Amino acid sequence: MRKIVFACAVCAVIGLLAASCAKNEDESNETLRERSFEAWIQLYAPNAEKLDGGIYVEKLKSSEQPGALTPADVDTWVMINYTGRTMASGDVVVTRDPEIAKYQGTFNYYTHYTPDYVPFTPYNSIYYGSDLNLIVGNYLALGHMKEGDQWRVYIPSDLAYGSSGYSYEYSGFGGQNALGANIPVVMDLELVRVVKDPEKYEASLVQNYAVGQLNMNLTDTVRTNLYLKPISFGKDTATIKKDSTVSIYYVGRFLDGFVFDTNIEDTAKKYNLAQYASSGKYEPLSVDVGASEEEETTSTNVVVVGMDAALAKMVYGETATMVFTSTYGYGSSGQFPTFTANSSTGSVDRGTIIPPYTPLVFEVTVAPQYGDGSLLFPYTTYAVQHLLDDEVDGVWVTGYVNGVVDGSDYKQWIDTLTNITEAGIKDNLMLGNTNGSGIKPEDCFPVMLPEGKVRDALNIPDNQGTVFRQKIKVFGNIRKYKGTRGLVDVTDYRK
Repeated sequence: MRKIVFACAVCAVIGLLAASCAKNEDESNETLRERSFEAWIQLYAPNAEKLDGGIYVEKLKSSEQPGALTPADVDTWVMINYTGRTMASGDVVVTRDPEIAKYQGTFNYYTHYTPDYVPFTPYNSIYYGSDLNLIVGNYLALGHMKEGDQWRVYIPSDLAYGSSGYSYEYSGFGGQNALGANIPVVMDLELVRVVKDPEKYEASLVQNYAVGQLNMNLTDTVRTNLYLKPISFGKDTATIKKDSTVSIYYVGRFLDGFVFDTNIEDTAKKYNLAQYASSGKYEPLSVDVGASEEEETTSTNVVVVGMDAALAKMVYGETATMVFTSTYGYGSSGQFPTFTANSSTGSVDRGTIIPPYTPLVFEVTVAPQYGDGSLLFPYTTYAVQHLLDDEVDGVWVTGYVNGVVDGSDYKQWIDTLTNITEAGIKDNLMLGNTNGSGIKPEDCFPVMLPEGKVRDALNIPDNQGTVFRQKIKVFGNIRKYKGTRGLVDVTDYRK
């Protein structure tokens, strides 16, 4: 019934406009939208208060916080919660509430459902095109609100998303419903906090985390507001040096514990992130220590400055927690993930937005230089050839499949796919630290493939594209094999 009444009001306005030819079509459409908005307010929100600028508000809850602040200038940042709906249908188009997202079926696990942290200015040019912008209607309302206030804000389309509308599909707030052009919205808006100095505020958060969560002293810093807390050490305790390359596994979190990134498969699955990575492969991350602070670097193995600086204070085999301000992370601009389509699967890799001035926590494990025989850090070629005894039981080793041995001596090897296939050798592999041309048998070690599932899965003639030149892990015993140290009694593998 209410929708019918509204439709009649709109039709009446249209009739009045049609009777006038004094204005051009664009002006008529604009006037129609304005009058339709005012008519809707009179019908469905008659008690709403009109503010300067053209929005209407209803005060749902007033702040009871002593000394609650109101945002006042462009250097101020605000934390806000909101749920936006179309005025006519009530469909949710955006929300920071996970329960609402779950109810409407748009919830996803890579979105961090917390208050937005944005500059108090409408459509800031720095963040234009991102979600770190206040629509004008929210900006106008917030200028009258105090921390703790909750208002319902009625916003005409030209003060909301205008003629372009909006879709959050690839925004990092994914899963929301798209909004069409020239549609007024209703925002349930809460001003959570006003932050006058973002850098000072996040520094206090990091310091509180270091003291309260990591049980550290404020002086225990790698750098100002960069803390490193050792958790455990492995067998290899050699010091990491600048310009060295290390392999790491990591879990990235916000201060509230939300996991936004990891290269550990079990962790990704635990937090439901693996479903958003189309590659489905989790490997150690290779990092060139010190590269992040070089003025010019061609390295692709670069991490944020905070992680880089902390790694330079760690040792091989160590696991540690590091926490730091955005000075060492993504700074005042944050990071907006690129949503990359996988051409082979049609799926899209998705990631979490890291807002500006956001502290980060990383738990990092640095691989031993040559592995430790575990599945996470299998022994490398160098370890098999030089560090281990002739007989070691129950270890994981890793390497790139570079060929096979044709005979009893590892130097009698075949390293081209055509020759391997023609020879039909399926009972062994040669693994090395690198792949490609120029590799010698001395750079590799042999692996015996027993009959059964292991040989079926790993022999080159039958599994060319998924084995040859690919990196694999195998589990077995180190023994003398083919005239050198190799791996026998293989019972398990990972491609």
